[in-house]
This record gives sequence, structure tokens and C-alpha cells, in this order.
Amino acid sequence: MYPQHPQLPGQQPQEKHARLHTFWGKGFSKALKSKVCIIGCGSLGSSTALAMAKIGIPKLTLVDRDFVEPENLATQQYTEPQIGLPKAIALSIEAKKASPYIEVHEMVEDFNTENAEQIISSHDLVIDGTDNFETRLIINETCVKLAIPYVFGSVIKNQGMAALFDDKICMQCVFRNPPRRPETCDISGVSSEAVSTAASLQVSEAMKCLTGGKKSGQLLSFNLSINDFTVSKMKQNPQCRVCKQRQFSRLEDKQKRATVLCGRNSVQILPEKAVDVKALEEKIKKTDSGSGIELLNSNMFLLRFRKKPYTFNLFNNGRCIIQGTNDESKAKSLYSRYIGN
Repeated sequence: MYPQHPQLPGQQPQEKHARLHTFWGKGFSKALKSKVCIIGCGSLGSSTALAMAKIGIPKLTLVDRDFVEPENLATQQYTEPQIGLPKAIALSIEAKKASPYIEVHEMVEDFNTENAEQIISSHDLVIDGTDNFETRLIINETCVKLAIPYVFGSVIKNQGMAALFDDKICMQCVFRNPPRRPETCDISGVSSEAVSTAASLQVSEAMKCLTGGKKSGQLLSFNLSINDFTVSKMKQNPQCRVCKQRQFSRLEDKQKRATVLCGRNSVQILPEKAVDVKALEEKIKKTDSGSGIELLNSNMFLLRFRKKPYTFNLFNNGRCIIQGTNDESKAKSLYSRYIGN
């Protein structure tokens, strides 16, 4: 019934999980046939992904637009040698170490309105590892439209929450007026113990869904600073424009080319046409030192170079995160000048 560990013949690493019939019911074999998409591979997403891998979920898709930086190591599941790698790639390496017998599909992509349905459509469940409400609302609309359950999660400072949204209730029902500029981990920080707690709640809700167990229909919240845990019953909004009226306004919006990354002093730029990243790298190598352009490093996924005070992180598909500005117009101008798009 369960996958065999390739290096431990005859042993089944998920047997302890399978014995939890009182918690997950007898549907664990159903979970071992599922495909789960985790969007966002930061603090919360990386912790949740490794937990799902260790449980033995056979197919995981990891989606993230960012790369590993030194400051990520304190609360995210990465190691120092992985600095500079796209997070989706680095997390895939860690997930396969934890469970060599599972399949992991990495997507070094910006999840947005233009690719949301394509990314999510083939999955049985979506888990939220993002850090902003706008992306979560896009996930919510996509999951409602495609009738795919969605495990929401959020963590900041020493606080967090988690919930499972399905065909009975959606995120828009609960968060009717989400904050326009909410706090993020990059601005306010986050503790590793809060991350672990929120990730555990997400995995618990995910497994109830995948095993066919009883779903809580509850919003689970906590504040570790005061040892407070709150369980709130969620109710569907009978006038919800998403799950009741099936209006998907965010999915119909055109994706912006430039996006400020909150708390990062960075702007993400999407390409208007294809970029020959390798040719650009060779051009930078031949550039006169007096130009002020410095090649930092490169790998098969990412090219990093600096033109002080800006740092360019250019992915193979032409998407670039420009560090050193929060001005979208300035970032687009820098992209055009130094990348030529």
C-alpha cells in the first residue's frame, strides 16, 4: 500500500502516519495517491512542504518566484550552500532528501492571474505559503473556480492562523475586507516557533482533506507571546461574490508588469519578450570595469549582477527582481537599460 524506501528495503516510512486512523480516518491510502501544490516557498511554505514530503504525499508541486538569501536561513528550510538558488529548486532538493521516493515538480515562477489556472488545475489540494493577501485572493478565486480545496495559512511575529476552504466556504467569505497593506515577515519579522506552529496547523487541515476525514470548518488562530489559541467557526457569506455569485474579478485583471515586493526594497519586472540570459552574462564578463557593472554569480537558473546601488537577479525566463528601489517606473527603466527589454 505504501511506497518502499529505496535505501531501506522492506521498510515503509509512513507506517506511523497510517496508524493514526482515529485522527485521519482510514483514508491514508487515498492521500498516498494525491497531488498537492504549495505556492510560496518561504518560511511557511518550506516548512509545510517538508512535512508533506515526510508524510509521503507522492506528488508535490513547489511554486516560488524568489531565490535563497542569507537572511532566509533563520526561519526557512534552506542551508548556506543553497544561497543564490531559486527557492523552488532548493526546497525540491530538501524534500527529495526527506523522501527520496516522492515526485517533486519545481516551478520557478511568479504566481499570477495569467498562469494561476494552469498551475493549479491538475492538483487535488493547494497549500498557501505566500506572504501577501493579494496573491491569496488570486489562489482563492482559482480554487473556487476549479473546485479544488485550499489550505490557507499566515504567520507574522509570534502569531499565525490556518484554515481549510472548500466548496462550503471560501476565503472571501471570511476575509471580506482584507488589509490593503498588511504586515509581512520582511517588515515585522517572524519567529521560527510561530512558523512551525502555523505549518503544523496547515498540514493537519491538509491531511483531513486528503484522507477524507472530518473537516473542521474552523479558523485556527494563535499568539504564542500570550499562549493564546483561538478556534472560530467559519460561516459562508450568502452574498459572497466569489463562491456564491462566481465572480472572479481578480482572475480577469491583467497582470502588472512591475510589482513592488513589500518590505524588500525590491521590484519584480516581468519580461515583454524573450531574454537571452547566457548572452547577457557573456556581455557583462567582457564589459570594461569602468562601466561599474559587476557580475556577482550565476547558475543554471539565475544570473546576478550589480550596478550600484542596484542588484539585478535575472531568471532564465527573463523575469527579474531588482533590489535597491521601490519605484516601479525606475525599475522598468533599469530593466530596459541593462537587460534591454
